[in-house]
Amino acid sequence: MAVKKTKTVKRASKKATPGRPTKYTDELALKICSETASSSKSLKTICEESGTFVSTVFDWLTKNATFSEMYARAKELQADYLAEEMLEIAEHTEEDHTAFTGGNVVQRDKLRIETRKWIASKLKPRKYSDKIDLTTGGEKINETKTVVGLDGLSSSAIKELIKLKGGK
Repeated sequence: MAVKKTKTVKRASKKATPGRPTKYTDELALKICSETASSSKSLKTICEESGTFVSTVFDWLTKNATFSEMYARAKELQADYLAEEMLEIAEHTEEDHTAFTGGNVVQRDKLRIETRKWIASKLKPRKYSDKIDLTTGGEKINETKTVVGLDGLSSSAIKELIKLKGGK
C-alpha cells in the first residue's frame, strides 16, 4: 500500500474579527434612541425595523459610553411616554374601535395600564415606583430604641431595673 504525500499550502495570516461587523453610526444610534424615547416599542421591535440585531446594540452599550448615556436617557423618557399612554388608555371612550367589546375592553385596558405601570416603575423608579412611607401620622420617625441585653447583670441589678420599670 502506497502512502500518498499531500502538500500543505500556507495561507496569508489575516486576523479576522469574529462575528458580524458593527455598523454603528451616529444616525442609527439617534434613530434607535429617538424611537425608544417616543414609543412603547421594545428594543427587539426597534432593531427589527432598523435591520439591526439586539445583540449588536447591547455590544454598543458596553463599548460606546456616549451611546450608553444617550440610550439611558431615552429609556427614562420612555417611562414618561408610557405614563402619558396610561392616561390615554384610562380615558378611552366607546369611539375606540377595537375587536374588544364590553367587559373585555375594561380587562384589556387594565392589562395595558398595569403593564405600562410596571415598565415605567423599572425604567424610572424614583418617579414611578411604589414608595414605602415610613411616617407616623404624617411625622417622620426619628426616635430609635436601644435594646440592652440583661446577660451579665446580677440578679439584684435585674430586680432594681424591674422596680424602675414599675414592676414588683
